[in-house]
Amino acid sequence: MFRGVQTGSVDDKGRLKLSASVKRLLKDRYKQADLFVTSLDGKTVKVFPIREWEAVEERLSDRSPSPEQAGSNQTKSKILFQANRFGAEESLDGQGRVLVPSALRESAELKGASVRIQWQSNHMVVMTESNYNAVASRNELTSDDWAHAACNDSPSSPTACVYTLRLLGLHCNRAMLLCSGGLKGGGLHRLDWCF
Repeated sequence: MFRGVQTGSVDDKGRLKLSASVKRLLKDRYKQADLFVTSLDGKTVKVFPIREWEAVEERLSDRSPSPEQAGSNQTKSKILFQANRFGAEESLDGQGRVLVPSALRESAELKGASVRIQWQSNHMVVMTESNYNAVASRNELTSDDWAHAACNDSPSSPTACVYTLRLLGLHCNRAMLLCSGGLKGGGLHRLDWCF
């Protein structure tokens, strides 16, 4: 949908203001302004185009008759409960605003807040600046993260690992690299790779 982080705000009436480019992308891709605004934790807002939410809801509503899947069914029910607890169907207005449900507005402390908006797979994630900064600091990439990302598809090929990292346009340094279970022979391998 879009890449990077968009800035936005929630006004005193609880309406999330999206940028003109996000509004245009939503209407171009989904041909409607209907959204499902929700959260699973009461802190991070998730804004789904209604078509995307319906697909999620269908997957979560699918129940396995197998006793081995009882735990999975219970988890799906919990997710749907939390999504409906905080959620509501809303429409994007002509000015690119969508109302955040009052329970979610209060729990996420959004009233009058500046927010950061990211697209993730099939929805937008909206966080206050302070929440976004906390999540960003917890998600800093480590050398192990880079190694796993680079070698996940070809753990037996050091050349493939290096090539993947170079595709990311990163500067190369000498580093110890462990590729998801190790390269042939296992263990750590010294490779030229990129940070």
